[in-house]
Amino acid sequence: VRRYLDGRPVLAHPDSLRYRAGRWMKRHRTAAIAAAIAVVGLLTGLGVALYQAQVARAHAARAERRFGEVRKLAGAILFEHFDMIRELPGATKAKESMAKLSQEYLNSLAGEADDPELVLELANAYRRLAEVQGAPGAPNLGQIPQARANFRKAVELLDRLPRAKWNEPPVLDAAINTVWRLSRLLQNDGQFEEAQRLAGRQAELAGRLYAMRPEVANSAYQYLTALRSLSTIASRRGDLNAAVKHAEEALRMGDRIVGKDASPQLRGAQAANYQTLADAVWKQGDLHRAWKLYETYVKLFGELAALRPNEQYFTHAVYFGHYKLGKIDSEFLRLNLGNGARAERHCGEYLDWAQRMWKADAADVLARQSMGFGRLCVGAAIAMRSPKDGLRLLQEGAEQMREELRKRTTQASRVNAAFVLFVLAETQAAAGQREAAMATYAESMALWDSLDGEKLSAEDGVDLMLANRQFARRTGDVERARKAVKLAAADGLLQEIVHAAEAREVLAEVSPADRCAALGEAEALWQKARQHAFTAAMAEKRLRAISLGDCGRH
Repeated sequence: VRRYLDGRPVLAHPDSLRYRAGRWMKRHRTAAIAAAIAVVGLLTGLGVALYQAQVARAHAARAERRFGEVRKLAGAILFEHFDMIRELPGATKAKESMAKLSQEYLNSLAGEADDPELVLELANAYRRLAEVQGAPGAPNLGQIPQARANFRKAVELLDRLPRAKWNEPPVLDAAINTVWRLSRLLQNDGQFEEAQRLAGRQAELAGRLYAMRPEVANSAYQYLTALRSLSTIASRRGDLNAAVKHAEEALRMGDRIVGKDASPQLRGAQAANYQTLADAVWKQGDLHRAWKLYETYVKLFGELAALRPNEQYFTHAVYFGHYKLGKIDSEFLRLNLGNGARAERHCGEYLDWAQRMWKADAADVLARQSMGFGRLCVGAAIAMRSPKDGLRLLQEGAEQMREELRKRTTQASRVNAAFVLFVLAETQAAAGQREAAMATYAESMALWDSLDGEKLSAEDGVDLMLANRQFARRTGDVERARKAVKLAAADGLLQEIVHAAEAREVLAEVSPADRCAALGEAEALWQKARQHAFTAAMAEKRLRAISLGDCGRH
């Protein structure tokens, strides 16, 4: 009875866990109620947490699906739609709008991207956006600073990837394409050391890709393109022997791996090798070989353009080849083949194409620049037979380059404007318009003087030398003549020998104090030029004109 009254289990009741629990709860009612409340709270909280987790998983899955849809849409815009409108006349405004939206989207993702697949996707997207903004030699928006920044961002993203990913072809392909285009852009900006490093990296990566998958057309394409890049940067830095070596290696490699049944892309890479080699051997002084190489270049790209008439790259290459053929016949103040009539025909082909491009989309930077170069090419060719008749096109070309300079002040735009104005000034002087020539010269020389000489390519350095030399000849400016002599390095190549000799003749003409020493150096240089078949007659004529009698020689 006492156990019962105390709430304890009694022996008269069958024993069980339930009975004992009930007796305990009766004795400890307050604690039991508290424990019950706690248990109910825990169960309720657990239920709520499970429900919220389920809702969160549903939201995450929905967000993941939406992110995937946005990625798919962005990829379609950056790749499929940009490709579709690239060939569409008058599409520059649409490209500008798409580029702006794409830039905002990519910037919002790039900072937090850590998944390797997403990082690779973003790198390719930044590269494609940069190509639309300012890829050299292709239709673009002329947004060079933005393009340079986006190419760099693509490289930075790729460098985030784990080392193991660099054994995968998609990563190698993305890196090769990116460093190649950034190298080309930096060359145009005069940043040759970094461009050289990038070209070397391009070649190393392309070699690895080709060794990994030599049977794949894209691997061969990347390898040929990388060899061509090494030739191009060597040429722009003035190392013509290396330029020829790399170009000939690329051509030999192409002969081995590019058959008649190869893809148009691969055939195009091999065709481009002819132009690269032609550029280098022309600068070395082998103009007849260069002509034949350019002719082959036009023929091969003509076949590809007929096969793929809607691919602008092939068509552009054909007319760029005509431009090169026109220049080698009539290049201003350089060694050329001297065939003005043929030059007018080829330059005219290029200008007609540029006019069609410009009429289709006057906002496209490539179209505008091509118009300026086309007018220069035809105008200079006409001026060979009649300086006065070449003036109109040269004046239009100069205005075109002035307009480009007003739109964007870059190293390239200043060089282009300075050179066209220099050609115009020389032609005005030859046509008897001295006052106009001096005004144009002043404008041209101001631009040349504003340039950073360390950022000039070897070719642009020659133009700077020529401008100083001719200005000295027209005005008697001794310091300009001395500068031209300093810039005209005689390192054994035919073109440089001729330029160096002519610069010393001008110095002798305008500076009595330098006359004897300058003529003696010019004579020695012309003796070297006489040993080359192409310049033998020219050198013989110049040697007969040099008189050193009052210098103690007969």
